[in-house]
Amino acid sequence: MWVFIPLYLLAVKDASYIEIGILFLLSAVASIPISIFGGNLIDKIGRRKIALTVPPVLALLFLLIFLGIHFSLSTLFITVPFVLFAPGAVLQSIVDSVIVTDSTDEMDRIDAFSMTRIGANVGFSLGPAIAGFAVTYNYSILPLIPLILEIFGFFLYFKYINYNEGPHQEGKKLLSFPRKDKRFIIVSLLVSIAWFSVGPWAYILPQFFSRVDLIQYSVIGILFAANGLSVVILQLPVNKLFYKFNDMTKITIGLIIYAATFAFFGIIRNEILLLINVIFLTIGENAMSPASNSIIGKIAP
Repeated sequence: MWVFIPLYLLAVKDASYIEIGILFLLSAVASIPISIFGGNLIDKIGRRKIALTVPPVLALLFLLIFLGIHFSLSTLFITVPFVLFAPGAVLQSIVDSVIVTDSTDEMDRIDAFSMTRIGANVGFSLGPAIAGFAVTYNYSILPLIPLILEIFGFFLYFKYINYNEGPHQEGKKLLSFPRKDKRFIIVSLLVSIAWFSVGPWAYILPQFFSRVDLIQYSVIGILFAANGLSVVILQLPVNKLFYKFNDMTKITIGLIIYAATFAFFGIIRNEILLLINVIFLTIGENAMSPASNSIIGKIAP
């Protein structure tokens, strides 16, 4: 959905690129508190309670976006839920990572996070492809797809997450930060900067493809679907390829591949070459993503 909602605002609501940029900036700012304190929040309130709360909230946000698009209501019906979706999605991602960390040994976490990514990207590969064709008929279809999936996700959490508390941590407060743990802070900052640098794939490229390369929405959907499908196919082979490297080296290699593919996005116009470039980008993503999750899980206080 986040791929095509900005395109909807550009094409239908006559939003400017600056306004779209502000929208993404607000989304990022709204996510910061959850990114910092989300783990503590989950530890205090509980895994199951958070896991069962987030999907209905996100479903409500998608419903508001649907109403805003379908009935041509104020842009606020779209932009406000879009911004609020970001911290909700971050919290959902954190609770998923916490559950995986709770359920696995340290040696198994790379494989566990990889399998989680593969499962998630099965949906990710289908979503943009379906949405790319759906928007050619009606933009209001966009939020209905994740709305239904969040409801389905709620029942999965309800059935399979049957514990609430994590490992007991004496004296831990709801709003606390490990100021004295320099290693954790440095690694967290490095990982955050790394992910900040790859943000254009998610947020800027759809507008670039549409307005500069003049690529149809259906093709943009296919490119993002290729990314998700490549994760499914290539994640385990990439794990084997970089098995002997430590986590920070894997992140570095992933960033180098990202940098090269972004440079090619700026000069490539052929759709087949763009598709090939997306596959190479995914290799960088496959090297980086499980490693970044694993390293934080290993050193988190």
